Parts: sequence; C-alpha cells; structure tokens
Amino acid sequence: MLSFEQVIKQMRKASVADSIIGMRETAVLNRVLADDERIYSAVSSLEYLSPFIWLIICTNKRLLSVSNSVKYGYKQKEIPLSDVSEVTREKGMLLDTVVITREEGETAKFFGVPKNDIAAFCEGIISAIVDMNMGNACEAEPGDIAAVPVEKPKETDRRTIQLMKLEELHKSGKLSDSEYERGKKLITEMGEDKA
Repeated sequence: MLSFEQVIKQMRKASVADSIIGMRETAVLNRVLADDERIYSAVSSLEYLSPFIWLIICTNKRLLSVSNSVKYGYKQKEIPLSDVSEVTREKGMLLDTVVITREEGETAKFFGVPKNDIAAFCEGIISAIVDMNMGNACEAEPGDIAAVPVEKPKETDRRTIQLMKLEELHKSGKLSDSEYERGKKLITEMGEDKA
C-alpha cells in the first residue's frame, strides 16, 4: 500500500493543482491505490443533481473516482484504462464535462469540471493509455519519455511527445487507423484549448 506522502508526491509530479491535492478525497487514495499504480492526472467533478463532489484520478491502470462526503460516507467508481475507447469534452457555460466512452459503448460523464483543468486531465488520460499500449506503464513515470522508442526532438512539448508515441503505436500495429486518427484528433484539440 502506498503511503499518503507517496500519493501526494505522485500528484505533484503529475502537476495536479494544489486545490485538488487538498480535497478530502485525497486522504483515502493511499488505501485505494495499488503499489504499482502511478498517477497521471486528477480533476474534481460534481455529480449531476446530487450532493457529491468527486476526485477523479487517472492512473496507469484505471480511471478512479472517489467521493468522501461527511454526510454520505465514502463512495468509489472505477473504469479500467483498457476499457476506455474515447475521451471527449462537452463545453459548458461555466464548467465542462468529460465524457469517457468504454469499449462496449457505455459512457461515463464527469460534470462540473473546471475549464482550466480539463485539458491537462484529458492529456493525462491519453498519456496513460499510450504508455499502457506501449507496455511501459509501470516502467516509466508519468511524463517520462525515457522508455519510449523514439528519438526526442531538441525542443518538444507534451503534445509533440504524445503524438510521437501515438505514431509509434500505429506503426507497430498496436493501434488501428481509426484509433490513431481519433487519438491524434484528441491530442490536437486538447492542445488548441491551452492556447
């Protein structure tokens, strides 16, 4: 079991905002995460028409949402990362929604995600999926490109690295043409939102 300090260290390494690290839900993560899980991104979300605030964590194995309400107690939901087929964003007036589509077509919607957090969260999911498909999800830390079998350009950003990983997966046959195009589109769109 990870210590609370290890969880916080992983969250900081994944550039998770202090406001998210300070959430009550963070206190239970060391009991929920496995020793070999690595945090790629995290975001807070509201549950539609309910009193729950969720902490959604993307690890190298799953998307995990936890709520630790004083009144309603601890709740947990999860989606294995291998079941995720698409990540999209629905823009709202004040807050956005992250929509996770599973392989079997089911969707999970995370409402009330702050606009300035959503791009980094989705990029974290993409990085985790790419790393998982390349077989180095446990060998490399989030954002670490040392285990990726492509040459690193002199000046890159996170999006360029993700596109390079995606292309390598496509060339190796681990991604179909449609999966490659969908991933490329998502990475490009998330980058445009930051500009």
